[in-house]
Amino acid sequence: SINNKKRRYENSVFFLSIGRQGAYFETNDFFCTFAKFFLKRNMQEDYSFFDKNVIEFVRVSAEYCNTIDNLSSLDKQQFIDRMLKLLPLLYLKAEMLQLEESENDVMLETFVSEVHYNHVLNQVASLLAEDDRYIEVFTAGIEFSEEGVAQDISEQIADIYQDLKNLICRFQGGLQEVMKASVEETVSSYRAYWGQRLVNALRALHHVKYKESLNNLIL
Repeated sequence: SINNKKRRYENSVFFLSIGRQGAYFETNDFFCTFAKFFLKRNMQEDYSFFDKNVIEFVRVSAEYCNTIDNLSSLDKQQFIDRMLKLLPLLYLKAEMLQLEESENDVMLETFVSEVHYNHVLNQVASLLAEDDRYIEVFTAGIEFSEEGVAQDISEQIADIYQDLKNLICRFQGGLQEVMKASVEETVSSYRAYWGQRLVNALRALHHVKYKESLNNLIL
């Protein structure tokens, strides 16, 4: 029927236009909700904050969370390959944001509980097994130590997930002031905390994937 065709179209692809910026969304429940929110709102409101860079950052954040939420469908190598693609992209999209911290009194809800966080951490640790732990040399206080510090990739992946999942869940509520405050909080946390965790995990995962080649070079 015409209604069914219309529904299939609406659930497959959205083209969202905000001012002069455009964003293309592939099939994704979150972005269907996100796009519908903007399309239904009065476009005379000020959406200048949600420019192309912000939308792209949220899009990649949603893809990262979707990957973590579906870890049961991945084996170890698939997970490593996915992270080696998503982590650099996430770093790039975060670096593209030119946001200044602003004062606001918005109370942001936390969606990732300690139980949820530990579930993610344990899933990643189980996938990586003996390759989860590595020696980190870029960490706070390392200048006072003669040796590196043992770190777990699973903990770093879970730390990133915690911030990004909270961001995505807040966006699903569709409140402009909450979305704006959440992006600002997430970017602030990226600069102060999980950005370093991201590059540390990326370096460790690169070593896990290519350690045989690296060892052959040394030999």
